[in-house]
Amino acid sequence: MKNTWLILSLVLFGCGQQPPVVDDIANSSMNTVQWQGVYHGVFPCPSCEGMDTTIELLHPNDYIIHTVRLGSDPYPFQGRGTFQWDKTGNIIILDRGHI
Repeated sequence: MKNTWLILSLVLFGCGQQPPVVDDIANSSMNTVQWQGVYHGVFPCPSCEGMDTTIELLHPNDYIIHTVRLGSDPYPFQGRGTFQWDKTGNIIILDRGHI
């Protein structure tokens, strides 16, 4: 029984070492995830029922966006542009300044 407790405590608590923190651009979303594709969501809007937004991210750093103001404006906004990655490589910033 003592050996079982010793093995269990070693597995659960280890030697008190924390796993290394990887803060490296090589392991960021920009380099490890297939980020190209279509994304869709409804965002809060103070003057409408929501902003129904679809964005397509294209290689190398282009996007196409479609936005409809739900409940107030029947005409969708359509646009395109470029984006860049933040310094961590995990967040994109549209050329219009939106994150």
